[in-house]
Amino acid sequence: MLTKDQEYLRDRQYRDASKLEARSRLHRKYGRDDWYPWLVEHGHWPDGGACLDSGCGAGAFWRAEASRLPTSLSIRLLDLSPGMVATAVEAARSVGRWHDVQGKIADASALPFEDGAFDTALAIHMLYHLPDPAKGVAELRRVLKPGGVALIALNGRDNMRELGDLRRQVLPDTSPHQLPLDVADAEPLLRSAFAEVELIPYPDALSCTDPQDVIDYLLSMPPLEAAPEETQVTLADVVRAAFERQGGVLKIGKAVGLFRCRP
Repeated sequence: MLTKDQEYLRDRQYRDASKLEARSRLHRKYGRDDWYPWLVEHGHWPDGGACLDSGCGAGAFWRAEASRLPTSLSIRLLDLSPGMVATAVEAARSVGRWHDVQGKIADASALPFEDGAFDTALAIHMLYHLPDPAKGVAELRRVLKPGGVALIALNGRDNMRELGDLRRQVLPDTSPHQLPLDVADAEPLLRSAFAEVELIPYPDALSCTDPQDVIDYLLSMPPLEAAPEETQVTLADVVRAAFERQGGVLKIGKAVGLFRCRP
């Protein structure tokens, strides 16, 4: 049975790709914009390999990096949201590069696959959505073949702290956002499940020049996504004032790490 948080993620936050796109746009427009090529570079893509994308989102990775990945891959795209799975499957199939792309609507804490089914398992910015991240980690380990690799991306504790500061100016009672699993917490958990764990930092920072992009980002997430119009107007004022104080460029720090894990 799903928790209320999982139902919210399935039915509202990730019902379709619109909110995710508002956040992705900020990173693409103002950051390094090489996240997907960087993942390919640090990934594990054997010819004929079976790949699981657990918490696949809109499948943008597969559309963007198709030409850099073997045509012989078989791909399984899994998400709790039917809308996300449908979008991801369409994205991966639309490039016409792979003959075996299938979607699965399922909970990442109970993967519907046999032991040792995959050469590569991706969990990109998704483990912290699980009620019990340890179950998600155990499932990733279970479905990996010997010699396989799990690629697990998570944020650090100070990731995009500046946005949290802006949010608290609008909603003073909002406590600092604490993910249930960040890079620091994840490392001992992953080392208890996998024989080899390598942490690769992804250094990046955002230099934003359009306040509306930051406003859209903040409105895509709780608690501001359901804010009344008055609160949204206050948010816009707060964000624009922050840009003015910094000479029209709002700098946002990032802290992201990729774990390469082998069983």
